[in-house]
Amino acid sequence: MTGHRSFWLATAILALAFAGCGEGGGHERDTGEDDAVGDVETTEGAADADADADEGADADADADADADADADADADADGDADSGTACNTCHGDSTSPAPPVSLDRSTSTSVRGIGAHRSHLGTSAWHHEVLCNDCHIVPATLLAPGHIDTDLPAEITWNTLAVADGASPAWDGITCTGVYCHGATLLPGGTNRQPAWTTVDGSQAACGTCHSLPPGGTHPALTNCPVCHGGVVGSGGTWTNPNLHIDGIVQGGAHPDGWGSGTVHGPAAESDLASCETCHGTDLLGGTTGVSCESCHAGWRTNCTFCHGGTDNLTGAPPEGVGGETDPLSVHVGAHTSHVEDTATHLAYSCSRCHVTPTDATSPGHMNGDGRGEVFFDPLNPAAMYDRATATCSSLYCHGNGQGNNGRIVWNTDPTLTCSSCHNDETTPEGSFTMSGQHWQHVGDIPFTCSECHSTVVDSTKHIIDRASHVDGDVDVSLARGGTWDPATLTCTPACHVPRSW
Repeated sequence: MTGHRSFWLATAILALAFAGCGEGGGHERDTGEDDAVGDVETTEGAADADADADEGADADADADADADADADADADADGDADSGTACNTCHGDSTSPAPPVSLDRSTSTSVRGIGAHRSHLGTSAWHHEVLCNDCHIVPATLLAPGHIDTDLPAEITWNTLAVADGASPAWDGITCTGVYCHGATLLPGGTNRQPAWTTVDGSQAACGTCHSLPPGGTHPALTNCPVCHGGVVGSGGTWTNPNLHIDGIVQGGAHPDGWGSGTVHGPAAESDLASCETCHGTDLLGGTTGVSCESCHAGWRTNCTFCHGGTDNLTGAPPEGVGGETDPLSVHVGAHTSHVEDTATHLAYSCSRCHVTPTDATSPGHMNGDGRGEVFFDPLNPAAMYDRATATCSSLYCHGNGQGNNGRIVWNTDPTLTCSSCHNDETTPEGSFTMSGQHWQHVGDIPFTCSECHSTVVDSTKHIIDRASHVDGDVDVSLARGGTWDPATLTCTPACHVPRSW
């Protein structure tokens, strides 16, 4: 029986010898328990005197051993260290392995080994639970390398939460800096983003210490957090789900998927502007949120390039499309640039040539939810039609031969256009020639170039010299060799022949 008790005495001494263990690594063996060992020896001596009288003590010891084994099994299930000794054998207490109590049995939060451990670990009424391995390496066993075989203090090894959102945390023995969980990435940030570890008075838990209140930067100047984050925080600063607060993810938010496309909300607003109006008001000047779209995007209503265009020019014509399209083969892009910019054959056309130009982004029919720019041709093309399925414009004046509304072209192709792409010239064979009146006699039989009769619009090398007069709906006749033209009677009186009806 004496030998049996000696076994338990030796076990107790070994446990105390290893009392320098602790989660997170970097613990030296603690020598602050010598008096306790002496007390154990003295107590054991007294116990030996009574040992034979009470064999029930052995049964108690066995029960205690079973209890320790159960505790170790629980520790394993929780992912804590396993060496036959639960983590809270050396530090922490029956409710948690985290200090207090520390290795030297201190309980004051002013001691660095204790500090704000319990403010982080365990469930919280206002933040996501921080785990031991968020700041330390949790050893697999008591004797795992780096655990009790290195000097104090415990090493800090930042894990997922601390480095979330690109944070770069650091620890100088007094304060944590650059950690995600204290707002390092929430610029301009709150009033206390570098907390002192041993200051545990609740001041670092106040709203506005990690992020400004309201948050700065591009965040709306709104203090009514539940409007966008109701799944996390409720009215009056109550917490709907504290586990979603400081969890590495911006939770909630009232904007639909796809809203945050750079600085342009584009497709989301276009597809469902009514959702914007639900919170921001039908005029988008505040509504129930009190946040006007203008507060972040001044002048967006009349700035066409806020939602589309701005790549090739500043007219608002794609590229880029509302959904970010830049490929000319996309119907959202197509030949916009060659229409709204000056070219060798015509001056820039206004958007109103093919669309109803809104006075405001929210004008009726503009952001109507179908994601399409409706085509409405102006009087230059009175008979024109657009087939979206084939991306084809037909019955056009502007791509016709000048004698009516007979032009046709595919919108999302990039053809090389010449004079004969739209109307015949001296290169067109007689059998294919379709121009009106006496054109063939002049350009085919003589032959003349176009400049002989249209000298103010085109030169002898077939370059357009007056782009404002080309493809403008009017036929400009100006005889290079002199003479007159009567558009009412279609009579030409040139220097080269007698008056003749065209």
